Amino acid sequence: IIVTHKYKDRVGERFMGNGIKVIYLPFEPLFKNVICPNLSFSTLPYIRKILIEEEINLIHIHQCTSILTHDILLVATLLQIPSVFHDHSLFSIGLLEGVNISKVTKCLFKNVDQFISVSYTSRDNLSFRVNEKERITVIPNSIDYNSFKPVEINSLNKELLQEDQMIDINHIPFNINSILSI
Repeated sequence: IIVTHKYKDRVGERFMGNGIKVIYLPFEPLFKNVICPNLSFSTLPYIRKILIEEEINLIHIHQCTSILTHDILLVATLLQIPSVFHDHSLFSIGLLEGVNISKVTKCLFKNVDQFISVSYTSRDNLSFRVNEKERITVIPNSIDYNSFKPVEINSLNKELLQEDQMIDINHIPFNINSILSI
């Protein structure tokens, strides 16, 4: 199950072509696809309901700068659901942005059970915010190009190419700037 914010007119449950359930919460992104910080904790009842009704037994979160990540981790911690944080970022330790994010993530990471890092450099960067290096596992980024080959479009698979299907390939512009400043 994937939980995310509202996307255009998408709110509620949708199913991707491969059967993965995507739940779009009714919260508009404020800036760069991140929802507004919820000082009223308005996302928490939605998240709690999803985690209980779907019988979630492990949370896999990304992007420490996401408000939704923080909210989901808070509810998961209260419900005693274990969590894994998958880190893709390299935040500069010396810049003001990196210092601020490091302070926020130190609080967030106290409730994370295990960490996955995409490189040894990323692991070293992450270890500044997680004081227990043994909780960080490195699984290098890679793509098996033999598994991803274009398919010919014919009458059998045209119905798979629906408007609601998407693939999320992204980057966080802030991280790129941080990498360049190291």
